[in-house]
Amino acid sequence: MNKAIFGSLVALSLVAGCSKDKSDEKPAAVKSSVKKSSKSRARKPEPAPAPPAPSHDCTFAQGEHARPPSWTLQNGLPVEAKGKPYAGTTDATIEKSAATTNAGSDPTLVQKGGKNPRHSLVRWDLSALPAKTTIEGACMTVFIEDASGQAYTALQLLRDWSEAKVTWNSATAEVAWATPGGWGGTDSGGEATVIPAKATGLQTVALPTALVQKWITDKAENHGLIIGNDRSFDGMTLSSANSATANQRPTLLLWK
Repeated sequence: MNKAIFGSLVALSLVAGCSKDKSDEKPAAVKSSVKKSSKSRARKPEPAPAPPAPSHDCTFAQGEHARPPSWTLQNGLPVEAKGKPYAGTTDATIEKSAATTNAGSDPTLVQKGGKNPRHSLVRWDLSALPAKTTIEGACMTVFIEDASGQAYTALQLLRDWSEAKVTWNSATAEVAWATPGGWGGTDSGGEATVIPAKATGLQTVALPTALVQKWITDKAENHGLIIGNDRSFDGMTLSSANSATANQRPTLLLWK
């Protein structure tokens, strides 16, 4: 074979070999990239954040973050260690079928809907706390003697009332409710908390910190709460401030 022709064939063979090697490298690089991408997709997703606590949950008094309250306001119990027994809780039940009858001295608070609705009112006197007192949280504890299949709502009361004179028709001896029963309108408004359904015994629920802070800062704004659910035929009975069992009386817990 002619030497010149042989040399040309060898050169062509080498060029072809190099081209084949380079083309083989490209798929390998792509394959590697795909594999890496696949691994990235296989990573486990970050756990979703926990849902917010229910509105009636009081984290200051329950769970892993619980801590003792700075003040406990319950009739018969000292507000602070070595203090005098507290006597500032006032409460009463008002009933449509007994529209002019006062029940401020009853040992229970009854709320019920239907044809003969009943509401209960409760207030804690905070005049002993300096107006400059700042709180971080507030909760209410009630003792449910008779549970309901329905939850009951507590609204902020917007007008003054008298434990010894309040009735379905009147807030005090001199002033009538704008709406008999005191529910809504100019008498009450703004949900403060919810007492859960199907619960018995001592139940602690959260109160809006801003609301209770307002009660402390401006004593004239403290009218307490009204509890009811006019759509529920299944009533709920709570122990009142006049209960013979001291630790079952409505209690306001404050944290600073």
